[in-house]
Amino acid sequence: ALVRLTAGLATTVSDVIVIASAFSGGLLVHGPRGRDLYPMRKMDEVWDFTTAIYRQYTHSRFRQGLIRAKKNGYLFKEDNGNFRLSDLGKKRLWQLLPPFKQAGPWDGTLWLIIYDIPESKRQARDQLRNWLFSIGCRLVQKSVWVSVRDPRAWLTPEIQRYRLTGLVVVACLGRDGVIGEEKPTAFISRVFKTKALERRYRVWMDAVIRTPDDLRGKHALRFFRILRDDPTLPPELLPSSWVGDQARKLFDTSVRPYVKELMLLLDEVY
Repeated sequence: ALVRLTAGLATTVSDVIVIASAFSGGLLVHGPRGRDLYPMRKMDEVWDFTTAIYRQYTHSRFRQGLIRAKKNGYLFKEDNGNFRLSDLGKKRLWQLLPPFKQAGPWDGTLWLIIYDIPESKRQARDQLRNWLFSIGCRLVQKSVWVSVRDPRAWLTPEIQRYRLTGLVVVACLGRDGVIGEEKPTAFISRVFKTKALERRYRVWMDAVIRTPDDLRGKHALRFFRILRDDPTLPPELLPSSWVGDQARKLFDTSVRPYVKELMLLLDEVY
């Protein structure tokens, strides 16, 4: 249910609380008797996602999530008894919902990240994989990743953080570098799965267009889920009239106006 409600962005109740708080302006308000919690806006003004969460997690389950979120430092309790997203909660929101990254120009080089991490460091290896994906790298084959940007400045602190010094190698292919017999554009399309990403954007755009204006806010999380999987490739490596750019414009004009509280929080975090 958590995955369905949040389009796969949250897998814990604590993270659901963070997202629900963000959609209501970062504030959860006590009811008149201090028993119920509801968003800052009136329930009939809150769109389907938030409504579904509060219906499903009313009382015990929702409060358990609230306690966990508070214990994790994501919320703090105000003097009036209401709960608000803390700075750590806003940071967690940034981790759950990706920023609107814009790709800069490409210098024509590809970079390989290669590692040989023993099974005894499996957890660190998995964390490194997730981190590489989050910064736009993609898996070429087992233990070999490719990046269209120089990853060294970002990678060095992570190697130290996960204690993987000497186990990770970064190689620059140069402007004339090739991998196998594929043309660079075909290689990029295959490894970064741009066609599948394009289909997801088109399905999302069709859903938004078919939805009445005042209900389009419910498509925000699905957009962020696609955005999180988007490696944000430079324009030189994307098809002309890239549908991802069209989707961003549609979000700004047709969805953003209905999730103003969320976007204000994200603008503050970013």
